[in-house]
Amino acid sequence: MNLNTILIGLLAIFSIKVCYAQDRPNIVLILTDDQGYGDLSIHGNPYLKTPNMDKLYKESIRLTNFHVAPACTPTRSQLITGIDAMHNGAYSPHGQYHLLDKKYKTIFEVFQDEGYRTALYGKWHLGGNSIGYRPHERGIDDAVYFLRGGHWSHPNPWNSDCLDDQYYHNGKLKQFSGYANDIWFDLGQQFIEDCQAEKNPFFLYLPLNAPHIPWLAPEKYRTPYLQKGLDKESINFFAMINAVDEQMGKFIDFLKENGTWENTIFIFTTDNGSTLWQQEYNAGMRGKKASVYEGGHRVPFFISWPKGQLGAPRDIPELTEVQDIFPTLLDLCGIELEKEIAFEGISLADILSGKPQPALEERIEVAQFIESKYQSSIMYKNWRLVNGNELYDLEKDPAQEKNIFGKNTKITELLLGHYETWWEKVEQRTVPPPYFLNRKEAIKLTAYDWYDGPRVYNWPHLRRGDKSNGKYRLMILDEGKYSINLRRWPREANAGITQSVPAYMPFDAFLGELPEGKALDIVKAKIQIAGNILEEKVNSDDHEIQFEVTLPKGEQELQTWFIDSKEEAFGAYYVYIEPVD
Repeated sequence: MNLNTILIGLLAIFSIKVCYAQDRPNIVLILTDDQGYGDLSIHGNPYLKTPNMDKLYKESIRLTNFHVAPACTPTRSQLITGIDAMHNGAYSPHGQYHLLDKKYKTIFEVFQDEGYRTALYGKWHLGGNSIGYRPHERGIDDAVYFLRGGHWSHPNPWNSDCLDDQYYHNGKLKQFSGYANDIWFDLGQQFIEDCQAEKNPFFLYLPLNAPHIPWLAPEKYRTPYLQKGLDKESINFFAMINAVDEQMGKFIDFLKENGTWENTIFIFTTDNGSTLWQQEYNAGMRGKKASVYEGGHRVPFFISWPKGQLGAPRDIPELTEVQDIFPTLLDLCGIELEKEIAFEGISLADILSGKPQPALEERIEVAQFIESKYQSSIMYKNWRLVNGNELYDLEKDPAQEKNIFGKNTKITELLLGHYETWWEKVEQRTVPPPYFLNRKEAIKLTAYDWYDGPRVYNWPHLRRGDKSNGKYRLMILDEGKYSINLRRWPREANAGITQSVPAYMPFDAFLGELPEGKALDIVKAKIQIAGNILEEKVNSDDHEIQFEVTLPKGEQELQTWFIDSKEEAFGAYYVYIEPVD
């Protein structure tokens, strides 16, 4: 066989694969942030109006017993790995436990391998902008994102306020114009148009920031709620959801007008229960974000695929969970993996297509995001075993008001037995993945990034001078000299270590300003790493204290201190590490 014959054969195989990929469905997955099950008008909210979400509800198959983790990072890690967050290690929004270990293949890498173009616009929260954990290093072709939980998480550019902010585009800061919510949808639309021009199937992931704090919105979205007797936080929370609802309606119209809608798997869901603690309404459920009661992790899930012959819009009441999305999409798109993934979710393709799925009938699942045994909800049919010592029958007690623990030992033993096996995998985990350090890139770490200890994680905390400390786990990839620079405020704030910063009024002044930053009486700075303990005096005009150290390849722990005139020690709020020539 000559070379020409081989090349013609390979070209034919490639052409077949390309044509096959073009026939596969596209995927749009919208994930809102901190919007609970009750935060839709279709679910009975007496204040909120979400006409486009309600319309999608009526056109979709609804998983009415769908669960996520009670917080943002674990939901995201379960979604993109198909593995429970307490097992994959990215189970907490805080510290290094938001880093998704590189050993896990993501849903985006799989679809990328199958010829899909992939994109993410919004919130990543599975590694920030840390080397090796960034979206474009995990299977996403085009990513524009902010860091950590929300715009006021202090790894983000100083004084970000959801309007005309800087975001990371494939790892590099770039200026964008407009309201954050609009930017994500606009980028998504442009991405789809580009994929259509190139005849590529696409997987578009829109993990929106709304309605996560800061609760900031253009005035027009606030107007419908001003005369309803609501507190200001509730008004802006609902306004942010209205902004999403409006843009989602326009986005669906765009898909329908350009002929993409029919062959697009369109999913809308949220990442945890509501953060709107001020109001009574939560669809009759107990608990909100960060709670293992039902309201903390049961969320809406709508799926539409007109060309997919899934049947009429309807409710599916079986117990389902976010890690089911990965294997489900593989089956719906006809993708067979060359190397199997040990999914802990199961494909829902059969039940979505109207076929029986016996595996769901006896299913037991766990909702948990804190590394403390039994701080969980163990779910089975209508039963919920909460915190290891509270049993609820949701059929008779949907609000989880009557603890019947001890009155049904058969169910309790079944659920605890399942949990013990599930917990064994949690105990097998040791330390979190490291932050990687090389000679090519500088890195920025903050008091949000410690792997142990209480974190200082947003600008309100930073401005009032909250104090704590912890350590960073580093992996030094390149031996050499590095500068480790400690700061009270980020570089772009241009403020000294002992100084305050002025108050800041965001573009939406409805909830008021961020207060003036508290000045701290810091007199010394100190670091410990690789056997070195170094200390420097802090002068009143110092913006930054720099230490130079030679670091060997391998794993190291870094700890930092600021020390005040009363000898109180606490961690530096910002740490910039840079290679020295």
